[in-house]
Amino acid sequence: MLACMPCSALGLGLTVGLVGGGLALAYAGVRSIRHPANRPSEYRKSSRSSGTRIVVCAGDSITHGAVSFDYVAALDARMAPLGFRFVNAGINGDLAWNLARRVDGIVACDPDVITVLIGTNDVMGSTVPAMARGQRIAKGLPQSASLEWYEENLRGVVARLQSETRARIALLTLPLLGDVLDSPIDDAVRRGSDIVRRVARDTDVTLLDFHELLDSRARASTHRGRADFRPGARSFWWMARAPLYRYLGRMSFDRISDGIGLQFTTDLVHLNERSGQALVSLVEEFVRGDGAARQSPSE
Repeated sequence: MLACMPCSALGLGLTVGLVGGGLALAYAGVRSIRHPANRPSEYRKSSRSSGTRIVVCAGDSITHGAVSFDYVAALDARMAPLGFRFVNAGINGDLAWNLARRVDGIVACDPDVITVLIGTNDVMGSTVPAMARGQRIAKGLPQSASLEWYEENLRGVVARLQSETRARIALLTLPLLGDVLDSPIDDAVRRGSDIVRRVARDTDVTLLDFHELLDSRARASTHRGRADFRPGARSFWWMARAPLYRYLGRMSFDRISDGIGLQFTTDLVHLNERSGQALVSLVEEFVRGDGAARQSPSE
């Protein structure tokens, strides 16, 4: 009996470890998908203070801010004293098609300003067949992602926002994917950003060229990219572990990036503080009303 005690203790320890590890993973997972407290449905339950200007930021996980630097919360903290209130209309994994089906909720907020940053998932789905198949299931898509379909849906979103709100509207070009310039995925992001530029020009809304900002900084930097975004275990492992480091290790997004040698992302997709703060400055300039010079340029 005594000889079996170490085995029993080992078994108990392993069980506790497995349960604890499972709970930790579950906690990080829940934090990663938890809806923003300032989402449109919650905002509409509250009363709007007289003189407050409402800014809705629409997009995907980069706007949602649970697995990426929360630029919407940063803007709200910075600009609330100036009479602005920010509403987070970002949902993890969304494509432009999904956003087009959420326009009613944005319109119901009666916003003064709207920013739209959508398309990263469209680009990934259009270039990675395995992701396209997963997106169709997870996001209920009627067809696989393509850049042509992205443009069609983005135009539909802008048309409705223009016709159904009184808001000033800005479209943002896409952030970098991966950490290697001039790679195939980088070229796809560039083409996606060209679509945003074209739609902004054609619809006469403001263009905030986030892609150009990050691209120019990356090219001027001494940093040399070490990892490209491509289907495979490494890319998906990095995307899975970043929330663990963030919510269990309580690491900053920059520290997560630095630990694996990435410049602007934590996992080849989502923003760290460096890129997130650049986005904050870009959006803040527009929201303050100083963004007239960023109107869509001619191609």
